[in-house]
Amino acid sequence: MEKKVTLKGTNEGYFLILNDQASLDEINEELDRLFEQIKKDNKHEQNFNLIIDTKHRILDEATKEALTEKISEHTNFVIKCFSEDVIDKQLADRWHEETSPKMVVRNIRNGQIVQTDRDLILFGDIRPGAVVRSAGSVVVIGDVKGTIHAGSKGDEDAIIVAPFLYDAQVRIGEHVEIIEKNADEESEEINFEHLTRHQVVYLNDLHMIEFGEVEDLTRIRPDFAKDLGGFEEWQKQL
Repeated sequence: MEKKVTLKGTNEGYFLILNDQASLDEINEELDRLFEQIKKDNKHEQNFNLIIDTKHRILDEATKEALTEKISEHTNFVIKCFSEDVIDKQLADRWHEETSPKMVVRNIRNGQIVQTDRDLILFGDIRPGAVVRSAGSVVVIGDVKGTIHAGSKGDEDAIIVAPFLYDAQVRIGEHVEIIEKNADEESEEINFEHLTRHQVVYLNDLHMIEFGEVEDLTRIRPDFAKDLGGFEEWQKQL
């Protein structure tokens, strides 16, 4: 018969694994038997850290408190945290909202402003007089003839990735750079490779706007997108 409760010792401490197919009554009954065995075997008063792994079950706060009280009363374990392999839907929606880039698929026309607190990926053109503004970084797949403002709330590590074939303006934080293409550059025939060429705009160590190549992005910003989708790191900040 499959165990309802499993206690494992590792180099990181002890893990109490709760069978997610068992009822809470079954788990409590098996915990009582486990605690009786622990009392017989444990002859000293040393405390041990314990991680409770609930697998594919999310316990509500009342159940967690009751379980914590039960373990504290009958053992020398100190609960370090609860761990599960699933997350609450509302928390997942919040995680997605706060960490995933905002995706926009349309052209931004004269007088229009697109603004977000998230990183932004735009599939479309930024026409003259249009503004794209993000508190994070901005990536554009399209022509840029207007203004891109990354790090609008002071993040000077934000970057812009876009092709710059026309007059445009880029801003990172409070730093501004005007891109001016002369008439000869705009009138000359541009091959397909040139059309698809993107550059990275960033602040260098002197806090000046600089343009780099996309293939150098890992050198320019080693941590860029490194933790994209990292739920555990995001949760630690709550």
